[in-house]
Amino acid sequence: MKKILRILGILLGGGIVALLLLGLFVRQVSYTTTVDVKAPVAASWATFADGDRLGEWMKDLSEVELLEGPQDSVGSRYRLHFDTGETLDEHVTAMVPNELYAFDLETSIFTGSARVTFVEHNNGTRITQTTTVRGAAFHWRALLPVIKPLMQNSQMQVLDALAAVIEKAPSAVPVVESDTLQASTGEP
Repeated sequence: MKKILRILGILLGGGIVALLLLGLFVRQVSYTTTVDVKAPVAASWATFADGDRLGEWMKDLSEVELLEGPQDSVGSRYRLHFDTGETLDEHVTAMVPNELYAFDLETSIFTGSARVTFVEHNNGTRITQTTTVRGAAFHWRALLPVIKPLMQNSQMQVLDALAAVIEKAPSAVPVVESDTLQASTGEP
């Protein structure tokens, strides 16, 4: 019996040492998720960008608080509050309507950045999110490689939920008058 306990102690100790070494060498993890949506890019973007509908596809989202800057523009800062008591701070770093939404993010566990792209694909839209995160503290850095599949799965669930909302009832696409269109038709 002592021999079994000794072996278990060695294995447990080795696991702890391995986890600590991960924290020393792993600075960040990245993961990408993709979903194909049966809707045009403009409708997919309009639904994604519709702040009033975020709760329809972001699980447990209870409130979005604008902290700084004009809403829906580069430089804006938001705090997303979740029913679980967690918060996520988001700083918009790039936005090209119908193409790209990029932001820096910060939670109590990690910091990082994300890029969400929208491209036409098979008569619909391919939405791809690439996220890179760094542990906010040494022990979180050590756990990142272990929890990366969980974070990626969570991100995939969010994109799947977004796709379902878009396909069921997309937000209205804003009508934008274009000087180019008027000039090409010859109408004033």
